[in-house]
Amino acid sequence: MFLTGDTLVYSATDLAIAHECEFQLLRRLDERLGRVPRLESTDPLRDRAARLGREHEATVLAGYQERFGAGVVEISDQRVPGSDGTADLDFSPAALARQQDATVAAMHAGADVIYQGGFFDGRFHGRADFLVREGEVDEMARYAVVDTKLARSAKPKAVLQLAAYADQVQRLQVPVAENLRLLLGDGSQTEHETAASVAVYRELRRHTQQLLDRHHADGGPVRWGEDWYTACLWCDHCKAEIERTRDVRMIWGVRTRHREALRQAGLKTIDAVAAADRAPTGVDARTWAGLHAQAVLQRRQEEAAVAGAPQVFSETLDRARLDELPAPDPGDVFFDFEGDPLWVDADRSVWGLEYLFGLMETDGSYVTFWAHDRSAEGRALEDFLAYLRERRARFPGMHVYHYAGYEQYTLRALARRHDVGVAEVNELLDGGVFVDLYRTVKASVRVSQSSYSLKKLEPLYMGAMLRDDDGVTTGADSVLAYEAACALREAGDETGFAERLDELADYNRYDCLSTFRLRDWLLAQRAALGPGEAVGAPTEAVGGPTEAVGGPTEAVGAPTEAEGESAPADRRAARAGGTPADGAPSPQPMLGAGASPVHSLDGLAPGLHQVNLTHHGSSVRSAPESAEVVAQVESLIGRAFTTEAGSHSLAASDILVVTSSAEQAAQIGGDLGEADGGLADVRIGTVDELGNARAAVVICSLAASTQQDVRGHLAELLSVERWGAAIGASRWATIVIRSATLTRRIPSNPTDLAAVGAFLRLCDGARERRPRHR
Repeated sequence: MFLTGDTLVYSATDLAIAHECEFQLLRRLDERLGRVPRLESTDPLRDRAARLGREHEATVLAGYQERFGAGVVEISDQRVPGSDGTADLDFSPAALARQQDATVAAMHAGADVIYQGGFFDGRFHGRADFLVREGEVDEMARYAVVDTKLARSAKPKAVLQLAAYADQVQRLQVPVAENLRLLLGDGSQTEHETAASVAVYRELRRHTQQLLDRHHADGGPVRWGEDWYTACLWCDHCKAEIERTRDVRMIWGVRTRHREALRQAGLKTIDAVAAADRAPTGVDARTWAGLHAQAVLQRRQEEAAVAGAPQVFSETLDRARLDELPAPDPGDVFFDFEGDPLWVDADRSVWGLEYLFGLMETDGSYVTFWAHDRSAEGRALEDFLAYLRERRARFPGMHVYHYAGYEQYTLRALARRHDVGVAEVNELLDGGVFVDLYRTVKASVRVSQSSYSLKKLEPLYMGAMLRDDDGVTTGADSVLAYEAACALREAGDETGFAERLDELADYNRYDCLSTFRLRDWLLAQRAALGPGEAVGAPTEAVGGPTEAVGGPTEAVGAPTEAEGESAPADRRAARAGGTPADGAPSPQPMLGAGASPVHSLDGLAPGLHQVNLTHHGSSVRSAPESAEVVAQVESLIGRAFTTEAGSHSLAASDILVVTSSAEQAAQIGGDLGEADGGLADVRIGTVDELGNARAAVVICSLAASTQQDVRGHLAELLSVERWGAAIGASRWATIVIRSATLTRRIPSNPTDLAAVGAFLRLCDGARERRPRHR
């Protein structure tokens, strides 16, 4: 992004950043405006991926040039002399306009392929990888927007960028193909509906532009923890603020929903959580006990470091979990993979190479199986399985210990990839021969570190052998070192290649030894407790099941929020339109389709209205949306209501509330029943129970806060057939109440993407109605 005068111009990349983390985008704006120092961040793996991505794009371009020859038109960069004598890219409005003019001219001329087409509309600028001609519409060339991505699957932000360029092509009144296309790093391609993608993009762009303009006008840097923007909590900018403000996210095991509940209770820092004496509302007692104890332990480690006596502390939680560890066996081995996820050969359909299978035996012997190409990887797997067969024959009680789930997942993938030992691998893994010590750690002990990665645990048991930060010490170091080793071999330096492999083996050997020592340390913790003795409570509900390296993770599917008191069972069933409880009155029938048409309703324009709310963590029940429904109903009751049958004041029975779930119907029913003014006559039903019901005003509530919060299928929640019927049930106006963030992401699933786009088009042109509940 950049400023031209007082106008902020942003790019497709900026919109992609906002799609992932609005805080990062706002902080980058602060950096651009000089409000804060630029965050220096180095990521060699990211740099390597970017380089490979450029090579992939160049390969695709070469393919188009071979196929179309002079039909490929490249839109050249605009440059100006730089201060150091070099030529810098020119981002002036005039230069961007020239690029767009050249792009339009190429499209009007019917170029087969346009490479790096430029767009600029005064606020947005961008360069599309490829615009590929696909037929004609009314004698005018139609273009497909095509992008290259190194990834092996379509990412939502990649589709967002495609949609941005498609929107620009449409703005320039050039026909656009029905589908956007991504050319992926494995040679495959994916297609995404243009209309749906552009609909989501336009909503995101409107929102992002409002965010940027608001923050540009603020005059100061964005403040961490405010609720008018989203934060991913994982990017470098978020991590810096988490550490600076001592955000509760520093506590190992804190998930996003926990953080929201803690912050709403005023517990915004790790220090506040450690000092609190009771569980806040929204966090169950078991989870609170684990989070509070973790915060206290992490603070203890910090205080020890300040006092000049750094130490990592631990607490044993439950001997029962430690008792699940197998008895030590002389045949036990301790296993660790080393792999390069970006390695690829001529067959680009499969990426990644597991180049080292490393094992340590109980006598300290170190065993390796190396692979430097795809066929060698298959042989290494065969040799590894043969080694285990022989060792199990000698030591029937032996186990293979490892840390975190990568080893088991990768073994299954390798067996399928090479069609080698599939049944044998499944038998080993399903039969409990492999033991994941991370699962034991997170369930049986508490550690004073903010991460439970293997390296962070090592101060507890490695003693004088604790590794430093020199050489290869992380997985990323290993990947880069292997790439460097391969480059030496390709250059003919076999000695240098062998030396790099020795460094990698040393790193892997240490990881295997660390796993060995961790197993023994866990056994020692068990021995220190008496039989059946337990300290504290297990914390498996706190640590995410997939987290091991780098900190806690948020589960992909958020559990249903805790459901509080609701209406009595008979009223709940009636309001939800379900089967009433025994002896309960039947639900009030909804108005039939033959009711009198509405001629006017004082103070409410006819048609579709939309109320966008900000709420978090709601799935099938949303208290904020329920409160807003009540407020909207209260604002409508008593207004002059005229039909062919005459005039009267709008009554509760003239309003129909349609919800996405029975749980939300029950929530709203309870809130209406408790409100003043006789609102119990408002009819409530789920969208699936609508039938032929009609009403003067229909109010819809979708409940879910975000796409990640949706229970079941997003496409089902946003079905235009279902909500179109609800909107059509109104004789005067429909008010849709929903979370503003529900449709602000591009789903990776094509079915969900089409559903989001169709829902947005259904609501296109709706009047924005301000929230009534405060």
